[in-house]
Amino acid sequence: MPNTRTIARVAGGGSLFAALLYVWAQHVEPFALELTEPEIICPRLPEAWDGVRVLFLTDPHVEIWARREDLLLRMLNDIKPKPDLLLWGGDYFFRRKDAQAGLILVRAVQTLFPDMPTFGVLGNAEHKITPTQTAQFVHDLETIGVRVLNNRHEDVTLRGETVTMAGVDDPYYGYDDLTIALQGANRDRF
Repeated sequence: MPNTRTIARVAGGGSLFAALLYVWAQHVEPFALELTEPEIICPRLPEAWDGVRVLFLTDPHVEIWARREDLLLRMLNDIKPKPDLLLWGGDYFFRRKDAQAGLILVRAVQTLFPDMPTFGVLGNAEHKITPTQTAQFVHDLETIGVRVLNNRHEDVTLRGETVTMAGVDDPYYGYDDLTIALQGANRDRF
């Protein structure tokens, strides 16, 4: 049977670990923004789209406008060359009361890339609010200039060549439906 000192050391070590984890989660990880530039090879991609640059932003989980959001905007402003297409992957806000903060970030990013084709989908965070609030959030995104592709598709033309862009709603809560998203899409088009 362990003695009292052993139990105290284990409890103290657990408390120290919890404190370090909290500091990491609050003061390090949220500021570890990363911009990567993978090259994606798609054999059927139209030749005109070779070299198209896509900016994919996902999971900002905005609570309030703070240092992290300023850092993100500086990072995005410095991208050279500018992307051709902007995609949002959902989870724009952290808690239901933060939905407006998520919209503020999207609006700020749109000012950096005002004429860029922009598409988005919802994440599970956007389904933690009421269906009416989710519908309003989608409306607000579209007003800002994000074409929300929740289980639907749209054609997008860049460099004189058209491809079909499809998106699905959040799979975590089971709102995704790729069959519906592709319904009526030209199957011969990329």
